[in-house]
Amino acid sequence: FVYLSLELPGPHVDVNVHPTKKEVAFLHEDRLCSAVAVAVRSVLSSFTSSRSFDVSSVVPTKAEERREAAKRKEREKENSKDSDRDFEAPPAKKRQPQAPPSA
Repeated sequence: FVYLSLELPGPHVDVNVHPTKKEVAFLHEDRLCSAVAVAVRSVLSSFTSSRSFDVSSVVPTKAEERREAAKRKEREKENSKDSDRDFEAPPAKKRQPQAPPSA
């Protein structure tokens, strides 16, 4: 993306081209575009190399991998205990013997 700020004399700009002012017209637009293109090309060609970015990835050590694996295993164990509890049948109630009905 490029942000470009142009300072032009007021009579060289027509803002009434589009009702929402999304477009404007310039007097001598072809010459203006050529001048901007030459200036941008000049600035870009003055650099001898392209921009580069350093990228590095974080690789965990073996000890960190083992700790993470142990944590995952512990979480899985806890989750399985919770899910087992959710599906356990309630303890059976002992029935009290009832006396025969009196006649």
